[in-house]
Amino acid sequence: MNAPRSRDSDRRPYRPWRSTLIILSPYRWPTDVESLARHGVTAMCLPAVGHFLMLEDPAGFNRLLDTAMEQFAAPQRVNRRLNLKP
Repeated sequence: MNAPRSRDSDRRPYRPWRSTLIILSPYRWPTDVESLARHGVTAMCLPAVGHFLMLEDPAGFNRLLDTAMEQFAAPQRVNRRLNLKP
């Protein structure tokens, strides 16, 4: 008798994410920054806002977003100088 095949057996092994991950989060809810960091995720928090950060504090959100984008742009600038592919 053949046992039915489990969906779990069809899954591929976990591979770590190789890109930079950044979340923009409000301070209102607890953000487990340490746990996220262990998984390679950078958490950037904005105080005094709720769920819709970009609507509640557009200027603060844009500052946070600019800071996050600088982290993506820095390696690319170095790679261009060294003629490396990103």
